[in-house]
Amino acid sequence: MLDFWFTSYIFTGLLPLKKQVSGWRHEDCRRMCLASDSWILPVLAVAFVDLLAIWWLIKQLQSREPYASVIELGTRQKLRFFRFVPTDRRVPLVVKLIPFPVAAYLANPIDPIPDFLSVVGYLDDVGTVIDGLAMIVKMIPFELVSELIGRAKTESAQE
Repeated sequence: MLDFWFTSYIFTGLLPLKKQVSGWRHEDCRRMCLASDSWILPVLAVAFVDLLAIWWLIKQLQSREPYASVIELGTRQKLRFFRFVPTDRRVPLVVKLIPFPVAAYLANPIDPIPDFLSVVGYLDDVGTVIDGLAMIVKMIPFELVSELIGRAKTESAQE
């Protein structure tokens, strides 16, 4: 709720800060924000920039090892690979802890870009997950990543 009030104040400038506390209802604010068309162009511009940034990041990762090997895996193989990461004893503890801050960020109701903005709000979450997964792959030794990829491929071939 705080996320919505804060961003509606920033993006539209329709609500003075003191009105937020004095009894404005959620529906009133939403109606006022959506009545103004001034929010559409900035949201589309941010969505476009976010999509370009995510596309560029994935293209950069595809050209480097071990990221390229992980990206080439099928969906089930990727799930197996990332299931092996916390269970393997040779993976550093720091790498095993990376998913916790990512999950905390995703669960946090206050985002830099709020989720009520249809496309843009979720793109920052996608970027955070991609960054977290890339950090996991980067911080594991290359030989171990290759071995875990091989294990994921062999287990999926057996099914």
